[in-house]
Amino acid sequence: MKANYSLTDQKAEIEATQQEVSDFFGGIIPDFVKEGGGILTDTIRFWRWKNQVNIIKKVKGKVEKSGLDKKQVPLKILLPLIENSALEEEEIIQDKWANILANAITAQKEIKPNYAEMILRAAS
Repeated sequence: MKANYSLTDQKAEIEATQQEVSDFFGGIIPDFVKEGGGILTDTIRFWRWKNQVNIIKKVKGKVEKSGLDKKQVPLKILLPLIENSALEEEEIIQDKWANILANAITAQKEIKPNYAEMILRAAS
């Protein structure tokens, strides 16, 4: 059995599919994401970095205010908190991330690995 499908037809179909995807995402992706290329990556990294710095400053203040000793936080808890918190731009939700991270650092409350997922669900 032979396929009756030419490379020209396949190329046209792929181009049409690419255009459909591009049109679809064009309406839902924030403007800064549309800049593309290395600028896109740099912009997103910088945006996330600014969020992380803001949250870490909040955490530092909370830990210092508590007067409690700092403890090492297991990576399975620390990384999801830091990574996911960087995606948040709302001040109220950033405060929630900072509270959880401060609690993990001071061991004031037991923080479970699934807390990051719970905040993400609550923020949606």
